[in-house]
Amino acid sequence: MQVESGVSLKPYNTFGLPALAHTLVRVRREADVRAVVDHPAVLMWALGNEWNYNGLYTNLSHADSLARINEAAALVEAADTAHPVITVYGEVPTAATLGAMPAIDVWGINAYRGIGFGDLFTTGQGRSEKPMCLSEYGADAYNANLPGYDPMSQAEATAALTEELLDQSSALTATGVTLGGSLSLMRALLKVAFAWKLRRLVACQPRRAEKPCR
Repeated sequence: MQVESGVSLKPYNTFGLPALAHTLVRVRREADVRAVVDHPAVLMWALGNEWNYNGLYTNLSHADSLARINEAAALVEAADTAHPVITVYGEVPTAATLGAMPAIDVWGINAYRGIGFGDLFTTGQGRSEKPMCLSEYGADAYNANLPGYDPMSQAEATAALTEELLDQSSALTATGVTLGGSLSLMRALLKVAFAWKLRRLVACQPRRAEKPCR
């Protein structure tokens, strides 16, 4: 098994002393890398997840998030020249974003477009020659149209998406544009679990005094 090792991008609370904050973050990131740099399971370094949506989970602007990832990528590359650096973006980045991040070796894309990827691969290929992968893809097990758990529709969508991904694999076809993909099940499982809990709560509500919900 090989894994993507993450590097924390969150700042320290240094009571308004930016120079101290910069030093502490730099030391921490370098220590994060050196702690596992020689571990055989490390495949690459992952910086940020859908940061164009969440601002690195600290509500940073797109420009500030980009700058912080660039800084971290430079530190990682200085400490480890053997493993590539990947950042995970929500959908295909713009040409401007791609051009502003030369230290990123691989682009991970989280995309949920239904039962197909549409123009994702052609758009990505047209904007950058760097390797890309589907860092998240998949389909919900919860069908809001029922509403309810719908494993058959989930299986149909997952199979169609995976076949399309394999057709675009650079390892399997000469014209492939993606390194592969990571099927995301947690999103679907959380929705199903929440829906089940909600129905259970509603069903038990009238007889709460007789039998508590579990």
